[in-house]
Amino acid sequence: MVEVVTKEKQVKVHEHKLSDGTLVIERSDGSTFKIYEGSSPKKATLRETVTTRDILNRVTLREAATTSEFPDQLREDFRWILLSAYEAIADSMFPIFFRVNSTKQTETYAGINKLKKTPGIRREDAPFFVLGTTPKSSVTITNVWRGGIVEVTQDMIMFDKSGEIVRLATELGESVKYERFQLLTDVLTTAANTTAQSATVTLTPTNLETMLTTYLTQSDTASSKILAMVANTLVVPANLQWTARRILESAGIPGSADNDVNVLKGILNLVVNPLLDANSTTRFYIGKANNANGLIYQNVIGPEPEVMTQDARQTAVSDDVFIYNLVRYKAQLHYGQGAIDAQLWHRSTT
Repeated sequence: MVEVVTKEKQVKVHEHKLSDGTLVIERSDGSTFKIYEGSSPKKATLRETVTTRDILNRVTLREAATTSEFPDQLREDFRWILLSAYEAIADSMFPIFFRVNSTKQTETYAGINKLKKTPGIRREDAPFFVLGTTPKSSVTITNVWRGGIVEVTQDMIMFDKSGEIVRLATELGESVKYERFQLLTDVLTTAANTTAQSATVTLTPTNLETMLTTYLTQSDTASSKILAMVANTLVVPANLQWTARRILESAGIPGSADNDVNVLKGILNLVVNPLLDANSTTRFYIGKANNANGLIYQNVIGPEPEVMTQDARQTAVSDDVFIYNLVRYKAQLHYGQGAIDAQLWHRSTT
C-alpha cells in the first residue's frame, strides 16, 4: 500500500505496472483506477481516471488477477455480458403471464369459482348471501432454482482468454432465458389442451370469429352458467404470424370480394411464439392474458438472473503477490410456472 497525494485528498491505493510499463494506481474503493505517467506515485502526473470496465479492457487477465478486487470487478463485466445475452432472447410468453411475488417453496391456488351456484343479489332488507368457499379445483405451483455456473480457470487467466469468458457468459445468459421461454410455452400448450373446449379450425377471419364466440359463451364447468369472459390475446407460431397480422391489422376483410369492414381489426393482442408446437402452420391459441385465474408466473428471484461469485481461489506468486487462479460465477433464477384454470385458454385442434 502507498500514499498517493492528489488534489483532493490522500488516498490509499494498490499499484502495479502493466506490460507496457504504465503505472496503474487503483483506488481503495475499487470503483475507479487512476492512470499515472511516471516511475512512482509521488512523482507521476495523473493522466486520466477510468472505470473498472475500462481498465480491464486495457490489462491482461493475469495482470488484473493480481488485484484484490479482481473477482468482483470481473463479475460486473461477466454480469453485463450475461444480461445482454439474456435480454437478446425475445421471450414473448412472459408478458402474458400473471406475475405473483412468492417467498415460499410452493404456492397453492383455488380454481376459478366466480359462478358457483348462488342465490343471486338481494335487496337491501334481505340477508346477503355468502359466496361458496369450495373451489372448483386447486393448483400447487412449486418454485425451482434454475441456472448454471461458469468457471474462469487458471488457463483462461494466464493466457488472457477473455474471448472464452465472453462466450461462456453469453451462452449462460441465453440458456437461462431460453429455458424459461420453453417452460412458459409448455404451460400454455398443456393448459389449452382440452379438446372439448377447442374448435377444429384453421386460422381464417370466419373461424376466428367462431372461436371468439365459443370462448365468450362457454359455461363454467362447476355451475353450467355462462362465464362471459372476453379473450384478449391470440398466440400463434412463427409460420402463422403473417396470416394473423393480416386478420388483425387489415382495414378490410382479407380476400373478401367487396372488401367488407374487418370487425377483427385490433380486437386481440398478437403474440408470436417460434417455440410453439414445433412451429406449426395450423395451431393457434386464444385466451385471456394477465389474468389471476389463468397462466401464472411465480417470481422469487428475477426477472433478471442473479449473478454471484461462488468461489475464488488464489495462488502465491511471491511473498507479497497473489494471483487468482480460479473464479466461479453462478447465474440463477428462482421461479415457478403453471395454469390455474384451463377454460381461460382455447386452441385449434388442427
